[in-house]
Order: sequence, then C-alpha cells, then structure tokens
Amino acid sequence: MNRSPAITSTSFFIDQDSGIVDKVKINNFGSSYSAASGLTTVTINGDNGGAFGTVATASPKIYNGKIYQIDVTNTGSGYYTPPTVTITGGDGLASAEAILRITNPAVKMGIATSTDASTKTTFKFPSPVYLENDASYAVVVTTSSSDYTLYSSRVGSALLNSVIVASNQPNVGSLFKSQNSSAWVEDQVEDIKFNINRCVFDTSSTSTVEFINDIVDYVKLPSNPIQVDNTDGISSLFGANQKVIRISHPNHGMKEGDTVILSNVTGVGSPESIFGIPVTLINGLHSVSNPGLDDYCIQIDSTLWNAANPAMTGSGGGGGNNVYATTNKTFQILQSQVATVSFPSSELSHTVRTAYGKAIDSTTTNEYTLASSVNITPDDNYYFEDTRVIASRNNEVYRGSPNYLNGKSSVSYVVSMRSTRDNVSPVIDLNRANIITIGSRIDNPTGSEDRFGTRSQTLTVPTSSAYTITTIVKTVKSVIVSYDNISGGSFTNTIDSNTRLTQSASGASGQIVSVDPINRKLKLIDIVGTFVANNTVTQGSVTASATSIVIKSGQIIGWDSGTGSLKVKLTSPTAFEVGDIVNDTDAGTVPVTGRTVSAVSETGGFLFVPETNSYGSSSASKYVTKEVTLDTPGTALDCKITANLFNNRDIKVMYKLRPDGSSEDFNRINWSYFNGTGYSDNEASAIPSDLRAFSASSEDLDSYIEYKYTANNLTPFSAFAIKVVFVGSNPALAPRAEDLRVIAHSW
Repeated sequence: MNRSPAITSTSFFIDQDSGIVDKVKINNFGSSYSAASGLTTVTINGDNGGAFGTVATASPKIYNGKIYQIDVTNTGSGYYTPPTVTITGGDGLASAEAILRITNPAVKMGIATSTDASTKTTFKFPSPVYLENDASYAVVVTTSSSDYTLYSSRVGSALLNSVIVASNQPNVGSLFKSQNSSAWVEDQVEDIKFNINRCVFDTSSTSTVEFINDIVDYVKLPSNPIQVDNTDGISSLFGANQKVIRISHPNHGMKEGDTVILSNVTGVGSPESIFGIPVTLINGLHSVSNPGLDDYCIQIDSTLWNAANPAMTGSGGGGGNNVYATTNKTFQILQSQVATVSFPSSELSHTVRTAYGKAIDSTTTNEYTLASSVNITPDDNYYFEDTRVIASRNNEVYRGSPNYLNGKSSVSYVVSMRSTRDNVSPVIDLNRANIITIGSRIDNPTGSEDRFGTRSQTLTVPTSSAYTITTIVKTVKSVIVSYDNISGGSFTNTIDSNTRLTQSASGASGQIVSVDPINRKLKLIDIVGTFVANNTVTQGSVTASATSIVIKSGQIIGWDSGTGSLKVKLTSPTAFEVGDIVNDTDAGTVPVTGRTVSAVSETGGFLFVPETNSYGSSSASKYVTKEVTLDTPGTALDCKITANLFNNRDIKVMYKLRPDGSSEDFNRINWSYFNGTGYSDNEASAIPSDLRAFSASSEDLDSYIEYKYTANNLTPFSAFAIKVVFVGSNPALAPRAEDLRVIAHSW
C-alpha cells in the first residue's frame, strides 16, 4: 500500500462504548451535611480508559443538612460503565448514582484482512433484520477509501490458492458493480462469497421487558410565585406566621408532607430577599403543607430562620420570572404508546403497575403504596378507580421506604413476549415507548381547609370594651396553663406586678385572670415571652409544674362597640372558644383588663372565595352559561340537568339575575343557590347509578338521571345566567352532565 504523504506513525486502540456522566441521581438525602467549604465532598470514581479519559466532578446542593441535588460540574469522558459516587460528611447516609450517557460508541465490527481470503469480515446489526417472504434483497458493500479490496471469484479462473476452476455461477444472486454508487452494472461471470446467520429464538420461555418512568423534569412556575405575609404568629397556616410561605404551582400533584425543590428564586437588594426574607431560605428542599390544586405552603425551619434573623418589610409576591420546582403528576387515565410488531406465531402482553396518589380533599390513606399490576392494551385508555401518581425523584426517594414505594419507581410497564417459531420474534421499538396520563381537576372546598390560610373569628365580648382600630397592629392573646404538683399555697388572680405568674426557665410571665383549682388550670393575659410545658411556674411563694400550655392569639381586624363584636385574624393553631378571656389593652388599666368571650363565630380561610361571589370563586370545576336576556321579565326559573352522578351532591346549581330595569354590571351580580343549597328538588329521592362505567364509550345511558331545580317568586328579572359547580373528592368518579335546559317564566 502506498500513501502520499507517507504516514510517519499510527496508533490503534481497541475500545468499548464509552461516555460521560450525564447526571447524578440522589438515592438518599442523608442529614447533618454542611455547605461549608470542604465539609461535604462528592467524588466520582470509575474506569474511564486511564490516560484516554478525563475524571468527572460534581458538587452537592444542601438545604437544612440534606443533600437534595448533585450538579455535575465536569462530565468527564471515556467511562465504560457508570462510575460510583462517593459522598463524605454528614451522617454518612446520603447516596447517589451516576447516569452514564454513551458519546463514543465503539466500532462494532472491523475490517478483517488476509492474503488468502481465509479471514472474513463480520457485519453485525444492532437488532435483527426481518426479511419478507418472496422479496429480493441486496448486500451492498461500499467504502470511501481506495485502500480496501474485496476478494471475488470469476468463472473460468482458478480459485485463490487452488487449482480448482470456477465453472459456473451460484444461484443465490448476481453481482452488481458501480463506479459512483448510483449506476450499477451486473457482472455475469463474477461473484463474491458470503454467509448469512439467522436468529434462532428460544420458543420454550417468555421474555419480559420492563420500562420505568423517567425522572420527572422540573417545571417553570408562574411569574413571582412566592407569596409572603409579615403577620407574626405561631400558626402553621399562611397569613399567621412569617415563616410560612405560599407557592403558586399549578397542577403540582403533591400531598401534605411531600418534598419539593425550589430553584432560581430571585429577590431584590444585596443579599437578595423577598420583603426581607433571604432567597437562600427559599431555594432548596422543603416539606409541602396545606396543598391545594395549584398551590401549597412551605415553612422555613426555625433554626435557619433564627440564624438568618430576617426583618420583614411587608407582604406580597416575588421570586422572579424563572422559578423552577420539582413536581408530581397525578392521573386517573393512562394510555400507553409502545410500538411493537407481532406475528401470528407470537404472543405479546402488556401490564402496568402504578403507585397510588392522593387527590385534593380525599380521605384515602394508601398514597405512595404500590398497586397491583393490571393488563393494558396499547393505544387505548385505561381508567383507574382512583388517583395514581408519578412522583418527582425527590419524592420517590422520600417515599421509598418499605411501607411506600419500597425503593421502586412510580410506574413499571412490562411487555411479555413469546414465540412458537424459532425464526420469528415480536419486536419492540424502544424509541417509541411512551405513556400519556390524564387527570381531572376537581375538589370540594368548604373554606375551612388549611390551603385557604388562616381563619378569622368574631368574638362577642362586653360592649363596654375599649378596643380601637388604628394603623398599629394590635393583638389579643390568651394562654391556658395546666399545672400539677402545686406547693406553697394557692394561685390567685394578679393584682399587681408582684403577683404575675412567672417561669424562670423560659423567662415568660403573664397576668392570671382565672384560677380553676379543681381542673388545675390558669387563664393568662398580658403575656410576655413564651411559656414552656414541663417547667416550673411561680407566683410569689406558690410553685407548680406546668404540664401543658395552650396559646390562643389573633390580630384585631375589626371592632363593633354596638354589638361587642371583635373580629380577629387567628395567628395561633388553636382557635378561641366561649369562656376564654382576652386582653383589652386599650382600656389602659394596670393590671390589664380582661374580657370574657361569650360567643364565637368563625369564617373560612381568608383566601377562600365562596361560590356566591360574583367571580373568582374557589372551586376548581364549574360551568357558567352566558348571560341570557329576556324579552319580557320573568319571576321564576325551571332548570333541568341530565347527569351521571355517583352522589346526588356532586353538582351544585346556581343562578344570578339582573332585576328588571336595572343597568347594573352583570359580572358584578352575586350568585344564588337553587333551593338554598344548590342541590336538586329531587335530591332526596333520586337514586344515583352504582355502575362505575369510567369510560365514556362504555357508559350505560340508564345511569343518567334528570335532576330538577326550581326557583319561584323571584323579583322580576330581565336577564339570568346559570352556574353548575362540580365537586368531589375522587377525580376518577367526576360527575358528568349531558345537557342543561332552563326556562324562565312568570309565576
């Protein structure tokens, strides 16, 4: 072989498939890890071709002692197998695995050379090539180099290294040659030798291929999704504790106690903050609380909060336009799209195993446990009877104990294959294997749910109280101390500074306004500091052990001296009750005057918007008609809905009216319930079907019942609209309405 210019040196390497570290997947968060330099390290070790590869590097992200993410800072190269990930520091329990991505496939076949045609070159295909019966195929050998030659035989010439003469052409085909790889000319006297190997499949066993869900990607949240409230309190509800932050995250699919990772939250100033809360307290791994369909809360750990010592400057939203968060995917319908090829001699079956989820307002307790596998047909919807979930990677780790996911993925999809002929096998296209999930949005809010934030109470106190409303934040607070092991006498109501109840262990003190020696309870107002249970309390020479402490507090937001109605926004987990005594600081007395609560009424969370409001109500699923204008005024409405309900109270029907002669903006008119509740006239007598036909294509039309709603003796109206609210705690059993008919008339 001659080459110009001449090759001075050549190196050849026999190699395997190799690649880079694409990502590192967390398997255990661990605890007690520190973000301080050098205290926590991540090392990636593996076979990467020695001098021919480079070493990958990574760094951990830590929040409150937990490693929640490992970022690859250098992907490395030349790794033949996934390298191991070693984490040092903390409690030693954090673990992770490297995900390898092949970037340099090894040569699957090489050119074999010999001087006597005794060495053959083998061409290996990545998968079997299926040939059709009675069809012609060609084996094409091409090269872009003139350095390669191919042995052939010619009729009338001696075979290589032999005296035997090729006398005739074989009957397996013809040899075609080309000078340009486009125009081919048949050669009648020349041919090449080749062997074809066919697959021999095992017909005595069934093979299975398992697919598991990929890691669910982070999702981008709406602009400024972080909501903070500077109301200082100890409640776990938003609006009553500065450490409780509300996150806007549509369709997050998470439940109480799940984990979420927030990233790329930005603020203003240096260091960046949102109304005084450093974004370093928000970016990271958090526990989810008070979840709704499109929002949830996180609560900053007290140790981290106290260390940062933020000074809040107000309430509002922030975070920027590029906030990302981990997410769950809840669903009730699944469709698989797995491309396969099957034959009469082969068998294919598909099964799927999912994990239970939990819908909003559901009372189920089996979330994150593994359901039994079910048979499924590709490209067809499968309807579950309850909610299922594909969890984020952090929740798969967090819920990976034996009582829950048991270290498994949320979804396992298994294809079983079998053939009765050894030359034919079913085929799966791995590049076209997907599942599509569908979830219904439905809830059943009443306003008392924690997701609507802290609640308000109206306390009835004596009309002689001196409460006033100003721009200065004022609070009422009551503490009930249960005690035991009293000595040195008896407790009495406080009359001066020397007779206040004190606790040296906590530094707290309070004014005693009620003593119940039988039940051993003290009621306190004008509290300074925070009393702690299981510590001694003292009044003069009297001492006792405080066995429990109940704190009740609220921010004053309204006062009606005519009725003695004191409206407060709760800032404690425990609500006020009849018989409680609250402070009236505005009375200006020493000791502080106490006011006894004689009645209590409560509203829902301050974020709740009832369905009677003209717009923006809190229910997730509803249908609203357009405004219907009448030629002549009406005084009655008759409404009929044909629906398939699992419970007669799964829908509520409402109406709004524009009084005749009014020019009021229709959009600002409030809604009214039919029958005062939204339930049908025949709610008590109608019997819903017990057939669970989840698929619309297999529904029994007899399951649909006509529900009637009437409203009579109405003020004459010239326009109306109807609203149908769909409610429920199981989205798989969502109500279905077939038609709506409304007649307005004069009664």
